[in-house]
Amino acid sequence: MKLLNFCLVLFTVAITVESSRSRSKRKSSRRIRSTSFDPERQLSRELKDSLTLFLEKEYYQGTIKTMPSSDEFDWRSVNALKEFLSEKGRIPVNSLFNSLMIGTLQNFMYDLGIYPDAKPCGIFGTNTRESLQKFLMMQDAARKSKHRITPGSRFGYNSIGLLQDFLKDKGYLSKSSISGRWSSDVIKAFRQFLHDQGARVAFTRDFNEKYNSKPGRWGYKTSIVLQQLLIDDGLRVRHLDGRMNNSILRALEQYLEKKNKLKQH
Repeated sequence: MKLLNFCLVLFTVAITVESSRSRSKRKSSRRIRSTSFDPERQLSRELKDSLTLFLEKEYYQGTIKTMPSSDEFDWRSVNALKEFLSEKGRIPVNSLFNSLMIGTLQNFMYDLGIYPDAKPCGIFGTNTRESLQKFLMMQDAARKSKHRITPGSRFGYNSIGLLQDFLKDKGYLSKSSISGRWSSDVIKAFRQFLHDQGARVAFTRDFNEKYNSKPGRWGYKTSIVLQQLLIDDGLRVRHLDGRMNNSILRALEQYLEKKNKLKQH
C-alpha cells in the first residue's frame, strides 16, 4: 500500500512538472509571436500590393537598392522595407539603451567622419565610446562643462556628465535631470537628439533574440521603426512597442494611400 501511494505521489509530481513546462513553452511562444510578424501571411492582399507599389517607386527613385518582389511579400520585400526605414525612418524615441540605439549612433558618427566603421555593429565597444567622446569634445558644451574627458578613457562619470551637459545645452535635458548617471532620462533625450538629427537607423544583430535583426526577417526593430515613421507622419499610434496590430496596419494603410497618391502627381 505504501509503495502504491509513493508511486501515485511520483506520478502526480511528474504531471505537475510536465504541465508547468507546457505552460512555460506556451508563454514563451506567445512572447515570440508578439514581436515577430509574417507579412506574407498577416498583411491583406490590398496592403501588400500598396506597400509593394510604394517600395517599387522608392527603388526607381534611388532611395533603396533592393527591388521588392512583385508576386509576394517575401524576404526581398522585407529587405527593401528595412532599407527604406534605415534611410527615411528615424530612431524610436524611448528610454531603451539597446543595439538599435547604439547602431544608429554609430551611423550618425560615421557620417560625421568620427566613427571608423561603415558597418554598424550595435555594440557599445571601444571605438564607439572613443568616437562619442571625440564628438562631445567638439561641442560648445565641452568648453563650458566642468567635466573633462580624454578620448579612449573609461566612459564613466565625467563622460556621462559631459553628455548630459551637451543634451542640456541643446535643449533636450533639463538641469534637474543632470546627475552624472546613465539614466532613462539621458537615454531618451539622446535618442530624441539622434531622431531630430535624422541619423540613419541601423538594423544590426543582437545577442538578445528580441532585438536581433536578420536579413529578410520582419522583427521587433522593423516594427518599432515603422511605428515611429507613422508617428512622425502625424498618424495615430497608441504604443511605441514594436508590436504589430490592427491599429498599426490601419495607420500604415493611411500612410501608403497618401504617399502613393502624391507619387502619382
